[in-house]
Amino acid sequence: MSSVRTVVALHFGLLALSGVTTGGLAVYAWGRRSEPGTREFAALMGVLTAYTVTHGAGLSLRDPTLRIAMENVQWIATLSAPVCWLVFALAYTGYEELATPRSVGALAAFPVAASLLIWTNGLHGLVWPTNEVVVTQGLALMDQQFGPGFQVIEGYVFALTGIGALLLLRLVVLSDYLYADQSVLLVVGIATLVLAGVLSTAAASPLPGPRLDLVPYAGSVTGVTFGYALFRHRLFDIVPATRQLGRKAALSDFEDGVVILDADRRVVYCNPAAGDLFDCEPRAALGDRIDRLVDTDAVDFDTEDVLGELQKGDSTYEVRTSPITDREGRNVGHTVIFSDITGRKAREERLRRQRDELEELDRLNGLIRDVNQALIGATTREEIASAVCGRLVEADQYGAVWMGDRPADAPEELYTYHATDGGRPVSGAGTEAGDTSTAGNDHLAALPARSDTPDAATAAATEWTDGDPDDARHGTVVPLSFERTVYGALALTTDREDGFKARELDVLDELGEIVGHAIDATASRRLLTADGVIELEFVATRDPAFAPAADLDCTVTLDGIVLAAADRLVVYQRIDGTDPEVAAELLAEEPGIGDASVLERVDDGGVVECTVADESLLVPLVRHGANVRFARADDGVRVAAEVAPDVDVRSVVDRVQRVQADADLVAKRELDQPLDEHGVDGSLDPDLTDRQNQALEVAYRAGYFEWPREHNAEEVAERMDITSATFHNHLRKAEQSLVSAFFEASDDDRA
Repeated sequence: MSSVRTVVALHFGLLALSGVTTGGLAVYAWGRRSEPGTREFAALMGVLTAYTVTHGAGLSLRDPTLRIAMENVQWIATLSAPVCWLVFALAYTGYEELATPRSVGALAAFPVAASLLIWTNGLHGLVWPTNEVVVTQGLALMDQQFGPGFQVIEGYVFALTGIGALLLLRLVVLSDYLYADQSVLLVVGIATLVLAGVLSTAAASPLPGPRLDLVPYAGSVTGVTFGYALFRHRLFDIVPATRQLGRKAALSDFEDGVVILDADRRVVYCNPAAGDLFDCEPRAALGDRIDRLVDTDAVDFDTEDVLGELQKGDSTYEVRTSPITDREGRNVGHTVIFSDITGRKAREERLRRQRDELEELDRLNGLIRDVNQALIGATTREEIASAVCGRLVEADQYGAVWMGDRPADAPEELYTYHATDGGRPVSGAGTEAGDTSTAGNDHLAALPARSDTPDAATAAATEWTDGDPDDARHGTVVPLSFERTVYGALALTTDREDGFKARELDVLDELGEIVGHAIDATASRRLLTADGVIELEFVATRDPAFAPAADLDCTVTLDGIVLAAADRLVVYQRIDGTDPEVAAELLAEEPGIGDASVLERVDDGGVVECTVADESLLVPLVRHGANVRFARADDGVRVAAEVAPDVDVRSVVDRVQRVQADADLVAKRELDQPLDEHGVDGSLDPDLTDRQNQALEVAYRAGYFEWPREHNAEEVAERMDITSATFHNHLRKAEQSLVSAFFEASDDDRA
């Protein structure tokens, strides 16, 4: 009897140890259920605990009905254990996405069916043809004969257990020993249960008589090994699922498209970014050949880490391929990374354009310097045309260059000077756009004739295109202007595909102003250095600048003119026969006349200053470079002006009559004497610039040099439409030039 008690105590002691061990692990794991795999581990330990408890309860039940019922309950735990083990292995190794409710439900379908088969075994005997209760050594054991149903059930249990073990063994091989110890302990623990099951099935029982189920007893060993893995090797602190899930998350969240191909270049993995590139869900791309999803002509699969480019819609992708090899170096597939470089390409293109524009700007600035250098020695318009066209053609950027002018007295004829790409200068006149000497005249003719109208003066370079779109020749027409006078136009052609850029047109506009200034300067030099001059005398009924003579019955004599700004003159008039205050008030009301003020008072008269814009015939004369020698108004207006002998007189007359329609040229005299340097438009000192001369004269006539000053610097600068600082700059330089000339002359006299 004592030996029986000893056996019973030993059995229940081992079962208690097993149950406490696995049950404790279940409770501990559930307490950390937020970590990967802990829920599944807790379920596995709970099922093993239930297995042990039901087995122990069955050993104590001698009633056959209750004993068989408890055996059937025990088999529910037996069938649940491999499912829990496999689900735990999937979660722990990072394949949790495979353990979906659908897949787990499919795995559980067999245990449910097997449980029904076990509970109804008495009807069909498929699981155990013989299933009897035998009491041995005080323990109620089952004497069972295994039927075909039992073999299927055992095969299912071992299959699921083996799959889970293989997942952990794979982790041992691939984890670089980081997870090796934990995985080995888990495999040892589950292998102990499998070995116990095999021995039980083989009837290797330590007790005489019927078969003893050894699995619940082996649970104590499993519990110890699992506990050692849990507490000694930090089973849930170093979880392989973290790395696996992190790798998947990194690939999924990676902005670049990542595609893994097998040896036949079929897609076996595709992250969401690549799915967007393929215009499909990542799962939909699995199994498709890569060349069906994108154009792979630019992809080199034979060279490692080679870069290619793929265009997809408006996006550009950089493609990098890397081979995937096994341990023996055999190629088993490729990794392909698609990086969206659209933004980078746009930045590179923008930088390239900026670099090209800077190079072009540097070239154009150099070209302007060359043209400026060439213009230094030019003394005639023909020399200017030859220098400008020659330099522009030498730049190799322009196919042909024309410089033209349409005189006012020949509106249908366009005189041009142009240079071909051979450098041969050609000059001539014509109206046929196809003439060699007038090619491009139809575009030059679009500009107004030489004039000083505001629209002409503010014209800018405009681009045109000749020929078919595929073989077009681009051209531009640039006005040659100085201040408000247009002296003609410059036409250029180029075969460049992109034609003329906006910045280039701006620089050419600047070039047009430089050339216009050079033309104006040559005209002024001709007027100053000519041995003879042409005197033109005009008469008009009325002129806004001389309005007091017509309305106040007085005499108005021009005392001085200063071209104070590009758009207006400062005129000084001597009034005889009326109050100058009344004359100034009358002038201020005239169209085109600005501020008018009295500078000097004398008996029955004085000197009046006013600004004149576009309404007076004085304006076109001064802007055309004429020297207004005399102007007087009493009974009508009479003006005498001197121009250089080679000036187009008809052009001057046309300008005057566009401003004053009733102005008539009554006399044209060729005089042998040189230009009257003491005309009413001021004495020209050769060492002073125009603006210095103007600043000096306006300041003098405004009483700036009187003490106290009659007008301050701000008021004088306002008359010239410049800032006070600019006025001081011009004035100081003029004063320095005059004082230097005076003292140098004094030194020469003493010498």
